Amino acid sequence: ESAGYPPYTVDLIEAHGTGTMAGDPAEFEGLREAFSEDSSNKPHIALGSVKSQIGHTKAAAGAASLIKVSLALHHKVLPPTINVSRPNPALKIEQSPFYLNTETRPWFKRLDGTPRRAGVSSFGFGGTNFHITMEEYTRNCGDQFFRLQTVPYTVLLFAPTPHALKDVCRAAANELAGEHAQSVLNQLDQASYTQKVPLEHARIGFVAKSVEEAREKLAEAISLLDANQGQNAWSHPKGIFYRSSGLDPKGKTVALFPGQGSQYVNMGKELAINFPAFREVFEGADALMATEGHEPLTSLVFPIPVFSEEERKIQQEKLTMTENAQPAIGAVSMGLYALLRSAGFQADF
Repeated sequence: ESAGYPPYTVDLIEAHGTGTMAGDPAEFEGLREAFSEDSSNKPHIALGSVKSQIGHTKAAAGAASLIKVSLALHHKVLPPTINVSRPNPALKIEQSPFYLNTETRPWFKRLDGTPRRAGVSSFGFGGTNFHITMEEYTRNCGDQFFRLQTVPYTVLLFAPTPHALKDVCRAAANELAGEHAQSVLNQLDQASYTQKVPLEHARIGFVAKSVEEAREKLAEAISLLDANQGQNAWSHPKGIFYRSSGLDPKGKTVALFPGQGSQYVNMGKELAINFPAFREVFEGADALMATEGHEPLTSLVFPIPVFSEEERKIQQEKLTMTENAQPAIGAVSMGLYALLRSAGFQADF
């Protein structure tokens, strides 16, 4: 009420949640009383506590919760509460606006246009009880291709001949062994998508999460170049790829999309979590479904966590229904297509 918005516009509550037999039901009843106002009592608010992951940090517990929810709003991700096998039946949570969020899930924007909102509860010794309301900062990122989380580095090296390529690899390995290794890896990553590789040049490439992994894969690459002399193309299970020259780019590119039968619950979840371009397609699909009076597509493809095989089967069967499966696969396809296009891909057909 003080923050100036109704309880039903909140999507995430970070509870104090110590896991005690008396404390949790008491806290839950308080939350139920406040957040059932103007609510259909259909589960729509993710409930969790960071204590399941880091324990009770005593005086710092509220600060830890605040950090967790700040990151959730920034990354537009509903973070999981781990180590929950099933909700306490005494809570009767299914008859409340809440659900226990036990999985990392994409946080889609609301159809009514309100910003993403969350609440943080922290109870201190001696009756110091605080509830902090939080709302996302919204900004327009335009059409620039980006993702929120850190990604591995791409290393792509090339030279006029396979022999010269080996020298390029050795030079890179020496630089990665020096004191400016991180800067070198950043430069290699940048060069991998800014430099144009001549079609006739030999090339070798891999991705690495760290300087150490880049060193290891580069050493492996040098050994493989020695072992596979004379071969036009080869790859290694560690994710190292080589060609003695590029593929002829002449001809035209076709973008082909899958049909019904390939749908499954949470398909594309990692993409929705990491890439705004993919997530925005689903948000557009939700708006279209709403104009037809249908359930939001995101609630069918990325449903709330459930705790029995029977409930999971029901979710899968609901998605498999033609009126749901077709738009779901269409949204995944268009999300991938939008993602690839934002990264520079162009299809002729």
